[in-house]
Amino acid sequence: MRKAGLVVVGASLAGLRAVEAARASGYAGPVTLIGAEPHPPYDRPPLSKAFLQGGEGDEYGDGDAPAVPTLAGASALAALGVDVRLGEPATGLCLEAREVVAGGRAVPFDSLVVATGCTPVTLSDIGVALDDAGGPVDVGGAGVPDDTAGPVGGAGGIGGIGHVPAVGPVGARGAARMDGVHTLRTVEDARAVRRHVLAGARTVLVGGGFVGAEVATALRARGAVVTIVEAADVPLVRAAGPVVAPLLADLHARAGVDLRLGVSVRRVSRGPDGKRVVLSDGSVLDADLVLAGVGARPATGWLADSGLPVGDGVLCDETLRAAPGVHAAGDVARWHNPLFGTAMRLENRTAAAELGTAAGRNAVGPAAAVPVVPYFWSDWYGSPIRMAGVAAADEVRVTGAPESGSWTALYRSGDRVAGALTVGLSRQVMKYRAMIARRAPWETACAFAGAARTARHL
Repeated sequence: MRKAGLVVVGASLAGLRAVEAARASGYAGPVTLIGAEPHPPYDRPPLSKAFLQGGEGDEYGDGDAPAVPTLAGASALAALGVDVRLGEPATGLCLEAREVVAGGRAVPFDSLVVATGCTPVTLSDIGVALDDAGGPVDVGGAGVPDDTAGPVGGAGGIGGIGHVPAVGPVGARGAARMDGVHTLRTVEDARAVRRHVLAGARTVLVGGGFVGAEVATALRARGAVVTIVEAADVPLVRAAGPVVAPLLADLHARAGVDLRLGVSVRRVSRGPDGKRVVLSDGSVLDADLVLAGVGARPATGWLADSGLPVGDGVLCDETLRAAPGVHAAGDVARWHNPLFGTAMRLENRTAAAELGTAAGRNAVGPAAAVPVVPYFWSDWYGSPIRMAGVAAADEVRVTGAPESGSWTALYRSGDRVAGALTVGLSRQVMKYRAMIARRAPWETACAFAGAARTARHL
């Protein structure tokens, strides 16, 4: 008789929470956790925050190989009674046979949770030429739209509703990889970027999203020269909305970051002293580090021909169910969020944990709908930024003075509050999140914001 049970693909935060929730629900059958990386589940948000900082009292240790911010080590996983298979990326799924193929082996399942996350979009993916051989920089045609490359620098961020930036046809031009040109997703990526940060590298950040802003924060703390290249007129319009995005962009300017807006990257080449980054307006930037933060795609390639519905993520109903006995969680899941009445895919830690817990519980017991209020946090140049809910709104109201470093933006949808973003007011955001969860009236949130501001000035 085959040993099946619950299989979780993705040794991520979402995958770990699914395992924990299944056990907490009383499920005593076999559990298998499959991970593509060699590491046990680890925390990703620190990779663009404290992990990069270094310095005295560095919690991750010194040197080129700082400790991995592990969520659950071998002993914790053993206590959960999990068969852990790390370094074995899933390569196929057969719904009819109820098997996952990973590490060249067929793994049977009764219930399956897909939690494979996302893969970052690279510069090569969006047609930027990487010329590792060097040579003269050709700026011919600079400023002329290039339909083969598409814009570089997504206007979204890790905290918003997941999406891939609108780019032209995918296809690399020139070298596929280049020393000193990175994305930031895995702990290996973070170690490479950290070495540049600790050296105070001249850096070009391609894309004005939250991850890039956090890397810029670490670099500016060391006095490094930082340039953000963003194809949109203002970064983060999709994540924060057109009213709030310019206020966030001001934080970069005040911190001494060079913002290049409305331009894209055409080419990165090796120069006599580092990298040369050619922009669409003909300008050339010198850099030691080029970091791409132009979005991420759900890791669903292994599901091709499986019959599982896929479209910017694994398509799920309001219970995270994608097919009989198959659920999805975390960045890879696009599910119907009943709280907002629409399909969402979220790329943030809170959603990964909450969706993972719900998917694990639903996979082994009675299914329940999964209403979630999106929530994320970021810290830029000493300013804590927190957001709950969504930025799509009929009205945005800002209270407080942005130049003071403490302010709130409220987002209205119909007659209810749909979102709240705070800067310098971290303790308030969870109150707004609770209001959004209970569908509180717009005026209730506005009254709270006004009262909170008055209390701060007493």
